[in-house]
Amino acid sequence: MVYVPLGYQAGGDGQFDLSEIHGVSPWGASTLAGADGSRQPSQLELKCASKHGQVFGNAVKRTLAPAPNRKFKVAVIYYSMYGHVKKLADEIAASMKEDGLTVDLFQVPELLGADVLKAMGAPPKTSDPIMDHAKTKTLADYDGFVFGIPTRFGSAAAQMKAFFDGTGQLWQTGALAGKLCATFTSTGTANGGQESTHMTTLTNMVHHGMIYVPLGYQAGGEGQFDMTELHGGSPWGASTFAGADGSRQPSKMEMNIAKKQGKVFAAKVKQMCK
Repeated sequence: MVYVPLGYQAGGDGQFDLSEIHGVSPWGASTLAGADGSRQPSQLELKCASKHGQVFGNAVKRTLAPAPNRKFKVAVIYYSMYGHVKKLADEIAASMKEDGLTVDLFQVPELLGADVLKAMGAPPKTSDPIMDHAKTKTLADYDGFVFGIPTRFGSAAAQMKAFFDGTGQLWQTGALAGKLCATFTSTGTANGGQESTHMTTLTNMVHHGMIYVPLGYQAGGEGQFDMTELHGGSPWGASTFAGADGSRQPSKMEMNIAKKQGKVFAAKVKQMCK
């Protein structure tokens, strides 16, 4: 299933209002009952709930509408210090291209200096174009995004956080609301924060009102259920383990799961993007 957040699409219904106490967040409609349960939903909250229903209803209608006669366009946006996320990004991108989508690969700007990267043993950057702040305005031209988010201490690397921080103007105009998105990740160790990275990064997409497309367990045939070897790949999305020293590379099973995620996302783009 996909997750359809409200985002800030109820701004015109009072979501931004600061003159009264009310519920409603980017995650969805809500109310405040009071400690004794005596408070009832306000008119503002009910209006926002109605808007939430409209947003969700429109998403459902998109799944039923005829597909347009055009090529769909997706951006894979990632950060990769040692190349693990880049390998998954390439596999996901190639999978979507096989299914007829136009796919552009971007890396986010580096925040660390060359001397620091050298000391950390990081290889040279790839030739993929950089999604700097000037380019973020082009994101409105895409139907969907797959974000490659390496983990740092259980949450997204600062480079990816900075990228999302730079999308404020798109948020103000609602330019990304209703667009599809997905995530994949890499950690140094098993149980090193893969799911928490997906979950904590999701808040950025929710605030934009983007529709999140998880992998679920649709890669069961590619090894997602396998218990005979260590591997990434959760219901949130593809992943890999780099090892504490970065020496482990994505396994064949992990690459197959990444390929399946590309297929799942491509199918949902074709179904929902009109």
